[in-house]
Amino acid sequence: MATQRFEPTPLPFRPEQLRGGITSESVRIHHDDLYGASLATLAQIEQRLCAMDYQNVHHTSSPYRELKLHQGFTSNARRLHELYFQQLGGTGQLHGRIIDKITEQFGSFESWRQDFMAAAMAARAVAVLAYDIYDGRLSHVIGDSYDHGAVWGTVPILVIDVAEHAYLRDFGPNKKGYIEAFLDNLNWEIVTVRYEEWERVP
Repeated sequence: MATQRFEPTPLPFRPEQLRGGITSESVRIHHDDLYGASLATLAQIEQRLCAMDYQNVHHTSSPYRELKLHQGFTSNARRLHELYFQQLGGTGQLHGRIIDKITEQFGSFESWRQDFMAAAMAARAVAVLAYDIYDGRLSHVIGDSYDHGAVWGTVPILVIDVAEHAYLRDFGPNKKGYIEAFLDNLNWEIVTVRYEEWERVP
């Protein structure tokens, strides 16, 4: 397996444009330091895997097992952070066919919002609005870690990072206030594009 260099995806918005209490300083720390560090770690993991000796691999404890578990966690941290940052910088204005799909399945947008808020409050790391490519349904998936909670056959349409590093600096223990601010800064056009890309998958 060839090693890969992972480059950070730039923010698609100016951090100071976010409203509702999310500060540019916390966004830059989250993006540049935490997300950036995950890319460096992932590259190191893959480099070590390339040099791995496959002797003595075991399901209870072995260097290969530990690296593969760490690779899964860090790969998910990378991807979920990229999806999270990509959809910020909007006005929260509802847009596109994803809103029709949400209304159809949840009964109303407000019902969806309540369920999404509950999922985000319940999660310790991430909450995801996921689309099932097999049956076309939406669901909320929560994870207490970036490699926890995922459902095979679903893809993330909307992602909120609810780990403490995402909100504690700006909101203290007011996690609900952070989730509301996140939704107020959501770019629904990006969420709609994701939905429409996967909706076409046979």
